[in-house]
Amino acid sequence: MLDEIARARRSSASLEDACARHGSASRRWAETADEARAQWDDAAGRALQQRWLEPYRPLIDGLYRRAQTAVEGQRTALDSAGRAVDAATRAADAVTRATSALRQAHVHGAAAQAEISITVSEAASTRQLSAYVAERISSLG
Repeated sequence: MLDEIARARRSSASLEDACARHGSASRRWAETADEARAQWDDAAGRALQQRWLEPYRPLIDGLYRRAQTAVEGQRTALDSAGRAVDAATRAADAVTRATSALRQAHVHGAAAQAEISITVSEAASTRQLSAYVAERISSLG
């Protein structure tokens, strides 16, 4: 009985070793397959590029340069628009200041008119008073 248990343990250990070796071989095979696939993909990619893309390389390069030029033009236009907006903002600020100064001038003008009206009224009162005083003086004799 002990011999059978020992044999079963050895079989179990052998089975575990076999599984470990199979797993190691399986991993190596998967790595080799991945490397082969990557090499095939690289070769296929090179063939595809040489066959289909390479004839159009000058066209692609030209389009890329034109796109870069267009982007630079758009950036320049955007910068110009930004400067125009800044100038318009400064002009609007100047108009706002001028409008404020005009309103203040209207307020000062209205105050001056009120002062002039008061002065005219006081001058008329002073004339009347001086006419009354002159009349009283002449009546005295």
